[in-house]
Amino acid sequence: MRQYIFVCDSEWKIKRLLDGESVLLRPETDLKTVISEPDKLEAVENVEQQSVMMLQLNEKSGPFTAIIHHYTQYYLIFLVQITSQKEFSAFAETYMRWTSWADENLNQLYQDEYFQIQQMNNQLINMQRSLMKTNQKLQEAVRQVREANDTIAVLEQDELTGFYRAAAFYRRCDELFEAGKTAFDMIVLDINRFKLINEVFGRKTGDVLLSRMALFLIGIPDSEQGIFARISADTFCMLMPSELRFYEKLKNELPGFVDTYPLPIRVQVRIGVYGVGEEKAAAEQICDRVRLALDLARTSGKSGIAFYDQKLHEKLIRENEILGRVDDALKNHEFQVYLQPKVDIATGKTIGAEALVRWIDPKRGMIPPNDFIPLLEQEGYVYRVDRYIWEETCRILKMRRDAGFPIVPVSVNVARGDLYEKDLLKELDRILEKYEIDSHMLHLEIIERAYVKDSEYVFQVLTKLRDRGFLIEMDDFGMGESSLSMAAGMPVDVLKLDRRFLIADLEDKRHIEVIRFIIHLAGMLEMKIIAEGVETQEQAKLLLEMGCPYAQGYYYGRPQPEAEFFEHLADFTEAT
Repeated sequence: MRQYIFVCDSEWKIKRLLDGESVLLRPETDLKTVISEPDKLEAVENVEQQSVMMLQLNEKSGPFTAIIHHYTQYYLIFLVQITSQKEFSAFAETYMRWTSWADENLNQLYQDEYFQIQQMNNQLINMQRSLMKTNQKLQEAVRQVREANDTIAVLEQDELTGFYRAAAFYRRCDELFEAGKTAFDMIVLDINRFKLINEVFGRKTGDVLLSRMALFLIGIPDSEQGIFARISADTFCMLMPSELRFYEKLKNELPGFVDTYPLPIRVQVRIGVYGVGEEKAAAEQICDRVRLALDLARTSGKSGIAFYDQKLHEKLIRENEILGRVDDALKNHEFQVYLQPKVDIATGKTIGAEALVRWIDPKRGMIPPNDFIPLLEQEGYVYRVDRYIWEETCRILKMRRDAGFPIVPVSVNVARGDLYEKDLLKELDRILEKYEIDSHMLHLEIIERAYVKDSEYVFQVLTKLRDRGFLIEMDDFGMGESSLSMAAGMPVDVLKLDRRFLIADLEDKRHIEVIRFIIHLAGMLEMKIIAEGVETQEQAKLLLEMGCPYAQGYYYGRPQPEAEFFEHLADFTEAT
């Protein structure tokens, strides 16, 4: 590729060389004496309303393309001789760099009274104007130098970026997969909060960002060995030979693009990768999988590159099977109530229990709670399972009471999403009435982080529950995001000290003082406190010395089926 980039004044005198051979083009040289067709420059000069012109010049060394940007007092001129797609990619990056420089340095549009945001918006408008007016002609230049078998039909091409549209991209990828010549990486790049950029700064600004992103992508080394597409408004997809590890180059180059992009908010992107091996799915399905990996990475708070691999594939299949079996599991009573005792530390007597859900699958055996509870919460199934556990707990209490056996209050878990169910209060009333259970025998445990978001709404719901006689327990207190003032202001009867306090080093005096402070705080707020996760006699003794009267943990008993729990319930006392 041969290219000469320079600035001319309004008289076509070359004032500054930006790139190229100074032997050919020298400052103060008249451009009209350099090119073979100076009359074309006169035509440009006469067209005052057009800020960008493209001319084909026939020089002795071969045909050149001249791209001329007209500024207030100067011309920015590109003389380029391009013979391949790779050369065009290299030129595109150079073109964007120098037009950005010129927009900032050659236009005298900004006055002192303009605010900084107005300057930036004007710059974006200039960039967008230049891109829109030259995009079609630049693409035409590319089509002229490409091989015939690389030509993209107009209907397959995204007008804004010049990349493939989704359907054409998927078809090309599938053809390569069927040929089976090499292994590929399917790479997806997604722009975060792109809708916000469109809404705040306008669709034109969003289009400029997409165009600049496309030019950035094809300017990365080895980009010419892959194929590109824009498969949705803010999502780009690339198929690259795996040996290039193109996703690493992309990750390394991105900071230079996003950190300098002229927007008040930082452009943020996510990258997902799928390694296409011998067992190749359809290209569209692969892209969907990569986008799913991106969504999972955003949910879990991970950063960097999200990989869709066999492990993730198996996890998604397993989760889909779990969700598909929830309704049948409820009908078949596969969800069971396990009870863990709450104990008076001083006397060792059981004063209550916590009802925990266990899923006993007839084929797979017990499914660990961590494998299904977060999934149920995420997918909106947890309310159905929670209602089932509430009802099963009341059934157990009624059965024990009617048989003349002693019972103790049992706490059940209420997920944050349950608080937003419209029939929550009616459903709890129905269950209590059906089994003739007093509300003070059914405590409601709400995890601490549920109090943080929509705290006013949560306050209203908990107040209504408390008015019905339910005791409210704040679970996992001390390790979440709630503040002491929030705990003091919420309608809460019991604080459950998070088990992680006891996992930490109890030899650390400052750590001990934190626990002592929380215990003292509960007393000042007239709340009961229960320490979770007690596993040793030493921990129990220390808690008692600090004033914590109640505990729960493996030292006193693991979660047990109802029959086993009540069989070992020799001594008990009801909570006062």
